[in-house]
Amino acid sequence: MQVGTPEKPIQNKITITMYGNKDSPSLPHYGNKVIALREGILDIHGKPVSHTWSRVYQTANANTNQIILTDKVDWKIGDSIVIASTDYDHNQSEERQITAITNDGTRSTITLDQPLKFKHHAGIQTFEGKQFEMPAEVGLLSRTVVI
Repeated sequence: MQVGTPEKPIQNKITITMYGNKDSPSLPHYGNKVIALREGILDIHGKPVSHTWSRVYQTANANTNQIILTDKVDWKIGDSIVIASTDYDHNQSEERQITAITNDGTRSTITLDQPLKFKHHAGIQTFEGKQFEMPAEVGLLSRTVVI
Protein backbone atom coordinates (compact mmCIF):
# COMPACT_ATOMS: atom_id res chain seq x y z
CA MET A 1 0.00 0.00 0.00
CA GLN A 2 1.41 3.37 -0.97
CA VAL A 3 0.14 6.83 -0.11
CA GLY A 4 2.31 9.54 -1.65
CA THR A 5 6.05 9.19 -2.24
CA PRO A 6 9.11 10.82 -0.69
CA GLU A 7 9.40 12.94 -3.84
CA LYS A 8 5.66 13.74 -4.01
CA PRO A 9 4.10 13.57 -0.53
CA ILE A 10 0.34 13.97 -0.16
CA GLN A 11 -0.36 17.72 0.14
CA ASN A 12 -4.12 17.50 0.70
CA LYS A 13 -5.90 15.56 3.39
CA ILE A 14 -6.56 11.85 2.96
CA THR A 15 -8.45 9.90 5.63
CA ILE A 16 -8.46 6.12 5.99
CA THR A 17 -11.37 5.10 8.22
CA MET A 18 -11.38 1.77 10.02
CA TYR A 19 -14.72 0.46 11.25
CA GLY A 20 -15.50 -1.92 14.08
CA ASN A 21 -14.84 -2.10 17.80
CA LYS A 22 -12.86 -4.20 20.27
CA ASP A 23 -15.35 -7.06 19.87
CA SER A 24 -15.14 -7.17 16.05
CA PRO A 25 -13.71 -10.35 14.51
CA SER A 26 -9.92 -10.27 14.50
CA LEU A 27 -7.15 -11.60 12.32
CA PRO A 28 -4.87 -14.17 13.99
CA HIS A 29 -1.71 -12.54 15.37
CA TYR A 30 -2.88 -9.07 14.31
CA GLY A 31 -6.09 -8.26 16.18
CA ASN A 32 -8.88 -6.13 14.77
CA LYS A 33 -9.03 -2.63 13.29
CA VAL A 34 -5.53 -2.95 11.87
CA ILE A 35 -3.77 -2.51 8.59
CA ALA A 36 -1.92 -5.82 8.58
CA LEU A 37 0.99 -6.63 6.30
CA ARG A 38 2.78 -9.88 5.79
CA GLU A 39 5.69 -9.64 3.39
CA GLY A 40 4.31 -6.33 2.15
CA ILE A 41 5.17 -2.66 2.29
CA LEU A 42 3.18 0.14 3.87
CA ASP A 43 4.61 3.39 2.51
CA ILE A 44 2.90 6.60 3.67
CA HIS A 45 4.19 10.09 2.93
CA GLY A 46 2.21 13.11 4.08
CA LYS A 47 3.17 16.76 3.84
CA PRO A 48 6.43 17.24 5.77
CA VAL A 49 6.48 19.54 8.82
CA SER A 50 9.53 20.94 10.59
CA HIS A 51 8.46 19.60 14.00
CA THR A 52 5.79 17.08 14.93
CA TRP A 53 6.20 18.09 18.58
CA SER A 54 7.93 20.63 20.77
CA ARG A 55 7.90 21.70 24.44
CA VAL A 56 6.60 24.74 26.30
CA TYR A 57 9.40 27.27 26.82
CA GLN A 58 7.79 28.86 29.86
CA THR A 59 5.05 27.62 32.17
CA ALA A 60 1.58 28.08 30.71
CA ASN A 61 -0.85 28.88 33.50
CA ALA A 62 -4.50 27.92 33.60
CA ASN A 63 -6.76 30.49 31.90
CA THR A 64 -4.10 31.63 29.42
CA ASN A 65 -4.73 31.26 25.71
CA GLN A 66 -1.08 31.51 24.61
CA ILE A 67 1.88 29.18 24.86
CA ILE A 68 5.51 29.74 23.89
CA LEU A 69 7.37 26.79 22.38
CA THR A 70 11.08 26.02 22.65
CA ASP A 71 11.23 25.65 18.87
CA LYS A 72 10.28 27.65 15.81
CA VAL A 73 7.61 25.52 14.12
CA ASP A 74 5.85 25.72 10.77
CA TRP A 75 2.40 24.84 12.14
CA LYS A 76 -0.59 26.69 10.70
CA ILE A 77 -3.69 28.52 11.90
CA GLY A 78 -6.45 25.92 12.26
CA ASP A 79 -4.07 23.07 13.15
CA SER A 80 -4.96 20.96 16.19
CA ILE A 81 -2.39 20.45 18.93
CA VAL A 82 -2.24 18.66 22.27
CA ILE A 83 -0.51 20.04 25.37
CA ALA A 84 0.54 17.15 27.61
CA SER A 85 -0.21 17.05 31.31
CA THR A 86 2.64 17.82 33.69
CA ASP A 87 0.56 16.56 36.60
CA TYR A 88 0.04 13.02 37.78
CA ASP A 89 -3.43 13.22 36.21
CA HIS A 90 -3.22 12.33 32.51
CA ASN A 91 -6.68 13.85 32.08
CA GLN A 92 -5.02 17.27 32.27
CA SER A 93 -3.76 16.93 28.69
CA GLU A 94 -5.60 19.48 26.57
CA GLU A 95 -6.43 19.63 22.88
CA ARG A 96 -6.69 23.05 21.27
CA GLN A 97 -6.69 24.69 17.83
CA ILE A 98 -4.22 27.34 16.72
CA THR A 99 -5.81 30.73 16.01
CA ALA A 100 -2.56 32.69 15.58
CA ILE A 101 1.15 31.90 15.48
CA THR A 102 4.21 34.14 15.50
CA ASN A 103 7.88 33.21 15.22
CA ASP A 104 10.76 35.24 16.65
CA GLY A 105 13.53 33.34 14.87
CA THR A 106 14.07 30.64 17.50
CA ARG A 107 10.68 30.16 19.19
CA SER A 108 7.00 30.16 18.29
CA THR A 109 4.20 31.81 20.24
CA ILE A 110 0.86 30.10 19.68
CA THR A 111 -2.56 31.60 20.42
CA LEU A 112 -5.17 28.99 21.27
CA ASP A 113 -8.87 28.90 20.42
CA GLN A 114 -9.77 28.71 24.13
CA PRO A 115 -7.94 29.21 27.43
CA LEU A 116 -6.18 26.30 29.09
CA LYS A 117 -7.97 24.66 32.00
CA PHE A 118 -4.78 23.44 33.68
CA LYS A 119 -1.24 24.63 34.39
CA HIS A 120 1.45 23.13 32.12
CA HIS A 121 4.93 23.41 33.63
CA ALA A 122 8.19 24.28 31.91
CA GLY A 123 11.72 24.17 33.18
CA ILE A 124 13.15 22.32 36.17
CA GLN A 125 11.04 20.63 38.86
CA THR A 126 12.46 19.34 42.14
CA PHE A 127 11.19 16.10 43.69
CA GLU A 128 12.70 14.64 46.85
CA GLY A 129 15.79 16.77 46.38
CA LYS A 130 16.38 15.71 42.77
CA GLN A 131 15.95 18.03 39.82
CA PHE A 132 14.20 17.02 36.61
CA GLU A 133 13.65 18.95 33.39
CA MET A 134 9.90 18.59 32.89
CA PRO A 135 8.44 20.94 30.29
CA ALA A 136 5.06 19.93 28.87
CA GLU A 137 5.27 18.39 25.43
CA VAL A 138 3.15 19.95 22.69
CA GLY A 139 2.24 17.69 19.79
CA LEU A 140 0.87 18.52 16.37
CA LEU A 141 -2.26 16.44 15.76
CA SER A 142 -3.11 17.78 12.29
CA ARG A 143 -1.73 15.68 9.45
CA THR A 144 -2.44 15.35 5.75
CA VAL A 145 -2.70 11.55 6.11
CA VAL A 146 -5.00 10.40 8.92
CA ILE A 147 -5.76 6.78 9.78
